[in-house]
Amino acid sequence: MPWMALIVLLFPLWFAAPGCTPTPTDEALEFRNEVISRSVPLRSETASLIAEGNPGGIRTLFVSFFEKYWDEKSPYLGLVAFDNEAKVLCAYSPVEDATRVKGLNFSNYEAIRKALKSERTTTMVLYYLQNGKRFTMPAVNFPLDRNGEVVGILSVFFLRETLEAEYGIKVEEFERLEFGD
Repeated sequence: MPWMALIVLLFPLWFAAPGCTPTPTDEALEFRNEVISRSVPLRSETASLIAEGNPGGIRTLFVSFFEKYWDEKSPYLGLVAFDNEAKVLCAYSPVEDATRVKGLNFSNYEAIRKALKSERTTTMVLYYLQNGKRFTMPAVNFPLDRNGEVVGILSVFFLRETLEAEYGIKVEEFERLEFGD
């Protein structure tokens, strides 16, 4: 029965074999690391401003983020701050007026609920129609912690076309990236 021993030894390897889940590309890992490092101070300050009840301060923070990091080749499309009940406190985008989503409730979005409930970073992909043109917007949802309590979520939105052109990242690969730090 040596063949049984061989099967028992190889059994775990079949499930951990390369190719089951593709390894992220170097470009995808570089992008992920950039997003995490740029979001750390943004998350901390946004959590403080939410706890203080200062949505105007959040908008100022978001504007300064885009003044520092946005240009035509930037993958960043917008930022949204949610409270701990998934209500939009502030939204900003350098390419369009994002204020119209302020006050909307996103508690029916699975990725938002999951980020709030599990207190873990999640990703999501939203599809948006404007003037007959469809936009695909991948996003990372970072839970915002203040003194051990989740006070909300910071969602960082990207434009699919820019992710593909500048980083070679397709939506499917984006969804597999782990943005938790």
